[in-house]
Amino acid sequence: RGLGPGDFVLMIDGKVVPIASFEYRDSTLPLDTGVGEAPRPAPAVAPPRGEAHPRRFVLFFLDGISSPHGLTAARRAADTFLASGLLPTDQIALVSYVRRLELLQDFTTDRDRLRQVVQASLNDSRRVSDFMPEQDRRIDDNSPDSVCAMLRAAARSASNMSPFGGRGVSASPTAIHQAKFFLNTYAAEEGSRLRDALVALRVTVDSLTSWPGYKAIVLMGDGIPDNPALIYLDRCGVDSAPPELLSAAEFHNLRLEFKALVDDAAGAGVTVHSIETGGLVAGRAAEQRAATRRSESFRTLSFNTGGLASRSNDLLAGLKTAEAASREYYLLGYQPEGPPDGRSHSVVLRVKRSGATARYRRGFLRPLPSEVREREIRSAHMIPEFYPDLDLDLSAITGPSGRAGRDVDLVLHVPRSHLLLLPGPGGPAARLEVGFVVLDETRNETFRDSRQFRIALPPEGGGEEAAGLNLFRRVRLPPGPQTITAVLYDLQAGDVGAARVSLPAASDGAAPILGLSIYSLAEKSLWVEAGETTPAADGAERTAAFTLGPALRTSFAPGEPLSCGFRVSGHGPDAPALRLLVRSGEREISRMDVSGGEAIGTVSVPLPAGGLTAGEYLLVVQEIGAEGAIDRAGLPFRITAGEGAGGVASPQAR
Repeated sequence: RGLGPGDFVLMIDGKVVPIASFEYRDSTLPLDTGVGEAPRPAPAVAPPRGEAHPRRFVLFFLDGISSPHGLTAARRAADTFLASGLLPTDQIALVSYVRRLELLQDFTTDRDRLRQVVQASLNDSRRVSDFMPEQDRRIDDNSPDSVCAMLRAAARSASNMSPFGGRGVSASPTAIHQAKFFLNTYAAEEGSRLRDALVALRVTVDSLTSWPGYKAIVLMGDGIPDNPALIYLDRCGVDSAPPELLSAAEFHNLRLEFKALVDDAAGAGVTVHSIETGGLVAGRAAEQRAATRRSESFRTLSFNTGGLASRSNDLLAGLKTAEAASREYYLLGYQPEGPPDGRSHSVVLRVKRSGATARYRRGFLRPLPSEVREREIRSAHMIPEFYPDLDLDLSAITGPSGRAGRDVDLVLHVPRSHLLLLPGPGGPAARLEVGFVVLDETRNETFRDSRQFRIALPPEGGGEEAAGLNLFRRVRLPPGPQTITAVLYDLQAGDVGAARVSLPAASDGAAPILGLSIYSLAEKSLWVEAGETTPAADGAERTAAFTLGPALRTSFAPGEPLSCGFRVSGHGPDAPALRLLVRSGEREISRMDVSGGEAIGTVSVPLPAGGLTAGEYLLVVQEIGAEGAIDRAGLPFRITAGEGAGGVASPQAR
């Protein structure tokens, strides 16, 4: 405490630069409300002030490349930490990487909810990875395909080829070739998974770019070796590998991937704390060298982003230390020269006070606008929950299906107030880019498309009363379960929003109910087709056409009047009667008969949703037959009441 700007020396790319602003932040103070105040004209020692925004931590469980035992201990430590180790305003998100990135819980202050998610993941068998057990098997001398025996034979062969090799036994090129083949095979397989883990970390870092205030990732796992091939040489105790093996190992190094991760974290202002869940390693020197190689990348990542690295058997202490390190800190501002250059710049910070040390980000990145956009869109597709700013609402309305697939209407709703409309020819206009990505249950891509378009509202009439925008696209998807992600980029404001919805597998046979959907009668929306577009003959930007209609959504306010629409297939004079039900879990909330035997064609009726409180619901269409009622179609929807007790940040809070 008590330091001023004169106590620091700031160097950028090796040159001393002036400190443009200087503040002391204390997160234990009340939240600062002076977000929009003008910057000070000169450095000044200000009294301690609270954060303008809450601190945010992402607890990242690196399951896919770590020992299950260590990650079990990490989860138990996290459960205890969440019970008592945070400020009330801190927002926590839970993320896991197994074979892919999984968001277990979005940012919230609801500690009970967080602990429930952590405890549930303890019993989730999907988090158990075979990465470390398989590596153990490969180095086991008793295994028929043990790589250690081959590596040692190759090392002995290379030693015997040297005039200083001792016994002078002739070398065996076959031993070196065989060892090189297995080393390349194993390192390539593990390297692919390590790269995927680093990509998952980069995506998480990039997704935090637009969140203001202090933000940190607490990375928990066995470490990430910067070269999977060298791990085998370490664990097998091969101290002097032949040049052929060393050159093969160099092909698998991940240094560029680690540098990209550090640059991204610097550009996003993200601090990475690391906790090695394997703890202190005892035993053979070979195992200790391998453990050191795994943890070295953790320490380097934390060092370069201003975080702390913990390697002990007390995982809870590591979590508490990481949290305590950000309660108080100095915020130094630097004024860069010129426009963004897309390059990384080194930072050196020295403290003049005797005995004082500084922990800080060792560099920063000034990415080009195109690079920022590309990274944000990529991250939004991976973690849409971290991009709530545009308040998107995605619906997937199913149509006819067959063996070849099914027709699905994708409808993305965005409130008009969240878009930046700028004056232009023909009236105020928005310029948007929308992209859809659909994955099946094996994570294979079944559909991908993106479109840019301009929407202009006439200055008088023709859409000025619309409160929202519905972008729709008809696609053909396989009949199996699908996960659909939509990302919307406001080209004029630079804002990114995302939403995701799961589509269950199509039922066998012809579905009697098609296109089940819910509309708000309290809101009009502009309906714009986001499908195939034909460019203007002169190459100029084409303005998208729209129609005005009711808003199709899945989230509604309490008391909002709603309408339900669907098509009845197989109709006729003997068609059975239909009934609408609203359920909350297994409990029936309301019901309404829709039609009798004369039901034909399209049905549009008011939805019996009056009096519903905030929560998750299911709209069900039942067929009433001689043997009773049969559920024929269902559609989840929710009643929202703004920001809840969980404390998830609203777009305005961000």
